[in-house]
Amino acid sequence: SDSDPDNDDDPTNNDVGTPVNTSVTNSIGLAKRVVQTINNADGSSDVTFEFNIENFGTTNLTEVAVFENLALRFGACDLPTVLSLTSDDFGVNPSFDGDDITNMLDITASDLPVGDKGAILLTIRIPACETTSFTNFGFVRAQPPVGDPVTDTSQNGSDPDPDNDDDPT
Repeated sequence: SDSDPDNDDDPTNNDVGTPVNTSVTNSIGLAKRVVQTINNADGSSDVTFEFNIENFGTTNLTEVAVFENLALRFGACDLPTVLSLTSDDFGVNPSFDGDDITNMLDITASDLPVGDKGAILLTIRIPACETTSFTNFGFVRAQPPVGDPVTDTSQNGSDPDPDNDDDPT
């Protein structure tokens, strides 16, 4: 903090104020991609998805929830089996089954600070089925300190904001 920023030896002529910005932006983004597909000998397929979540806002977010409705997405076949659900960044919901319980995260252990990102890996087994092509998406919701929850439907790929405009929606 220089009392004479224009270096004219007169600190009384410096009336440039300190800018303060208190605007708040609450924003979250979700991307989803297939990492691996293994076709098994019995006609079933093991598919691993990666979900990337990013906080694009100016406030910390809590109670992060990522929803995946396997029953809805793979309804033409028998319900897929959850083989694994992991995250190094969030607490996962051990009760997630993609049918009755569609939130993959433990919201009490899933926060997302400003500018931070995290990932989830989900591996499912899709039973042998005549349908072999599916369109699948996820949905994220989180709570800002004040106001309504923020949400986003997943982008295809690994980047929640592929056009880099800080607006994942």
